[in-house]
Amino acid sequence: MQLTVVVPTRNEADNVGPLVARTSAALAPLGLRWEIVFVDDSDDATPHRIAQARRSGHPVRLLRRPVEERSGGLGSAVALGFEQSAASDVLVVMDADLQHPPEALSALVAAVCDGDAELAIASRATRLGNGGSGPTSWWRGFVSRSARALVYALFPHLRHVADPLAGFFAVRRSVLADAYLRPEGFKILLEVLVRGAWTRIVEIPCELDPRLHGRSKAHLGQGVAFARHLLRLHATATDHPTPPAGAKEGEKPRLRTDERGRRDVPPPPRQRSDNGPVSGNFSVMKMIGRWPANMR
Repeated sequence: MQLTVVVPTRNEADNVGPLVARTSAALAPLGLRWEIVFVDDSDDATPHRIAQARRSGHPVRLLRRPVEERSGGLGSAVALGFEQSAASDVLVVMDADLQHPPEALSALVAAVCDGDAELAIASRATRLGNGGSGPTSWWRGFVSRSARALVYALFPHLRHVADPLAGFFAVRRSVLADAYLRPEGFKILLEVLVRGAWTRIVEIPCELDPRLHGRSKAHLGQGVAFARHLLRLHATATDHPTPPAGAKEGEKPRLRTDERGRRDVPPPPRQRSDNGPVSGNFSVMKMIGRWPANMR
């Protein structure tokens, strides 16, 4: 099985080395073929540090975007990483600032490879109550809750997803086989949730680490882009989710919890697209804490 970790970067030179080292330590024991694909929009030494990691023998690739091709921000960078990783069975999306702990990769990947779910999310706002933590400041918490409230209002079938705006997730290609992605800004998971053909999601608590190097890329313009993205998604998706397999006629999708506390989430609505298809088949899975048979 082939795994690709897609990492969009913009001026993250000091984080490249630690990220590659920690990712290698997390994935090496799994016995999978894997690589890190950096999609880079940097104006600093980030490409040089990535080249150094490659010369050191790490399985990394660099996709350098010229200035004129950087529209769409982080979301379009991730989409490019998807398109350029057509041979991979599983895709992971992770930030370069190390706030997404690479040590959580083994759990996410195991959930996907085990086949228990199609979408796996490292959730900052999980309702499972097993130690997950959300934003540390009251302002970030308020913004995060408000953004989720908007998502739930426009997409009621996602109300059972604790963190639909997470940036750390793993994906299997089949979910996005026929999807059309038009990500804008940094909330590509929401695009996957609305346009992807998933039937089950699992979420696991994930505590974000503090940023040690570089500067946050958050700014007011991203909030505007998020609102625009949300409205466009709502305008191009149908209003009613597809019921889960086996549901009775007229029955609404339900949240189910299995014996290990993992959460089933109803599938997304059928979609109509307003853009061309993404090459390949993409799917996201969530980590649970037991290893698939072929990884023991």
